[in-house]
Amino acid sequence: MGLQLLRQIFWRRKVKKELLLWTDHVLSKPSKFFNGLSACPFAKKAWKKKQVKVTFGRPSHINRYLDTWDDSCKLHIHVIKDRVHFGTLGWVCKIENKRYKNMDLVAMEFVPGLGVESGQPDQELQNWPHLIEEPYAMVFMQRASDLKKASEMLDSKGYYDNCTEQFKKYVSERNKNAR
Repeated sequence: MGLQLLRQIFWRRKVKKELLLWTDHVLSKPSKFFNGLSACPFAKKAWKKKQVKVTFGRPSHINRYLDTWDDSCKLHIHVIKDRVHFGTLGWVCKIENKRYKNMDLVAMEFVPGLGVESGQPDQELQNWPHLIEEPYAMVFMQRASDLKKASEMLDSKGYYDNCTEQFKKYVSERNKNAR
């Protein structure tokens, strides 16, 4: 096995571990900003139930995962390491969301420094043990109807009250793609 392949395997394992740390230290912590709820009240449970799948590659792989969607997975996170693709992820997700709307699937990009911000205070987002210094992007894929149902439940509890208007609009537009 070559050194480059070993580095890639090691890096991928670190990313998966970092995603679990992010879930524990950021996504699952109660926040005043989200009306006492955590940033993602569903993340930890999905990891524990082994309903999260993590893959690595290029944006061009996203449609393959959407084409072969398996409902045993509630969330598919596709990690993109190469920065050259970061700027195109919003465009790719927009195209895929149009293509897979009738299949009740949605793809959402997360690119460090880009995209719609919720307004959550930086100190809540940064105080956790990072394992990787260089940025990587992610595309989160899941059932649009599941996402809409979760958003509606969170909205009923005041989760979005402190969010930016831009983020609220993003959530509303995203939910229009759900059945």
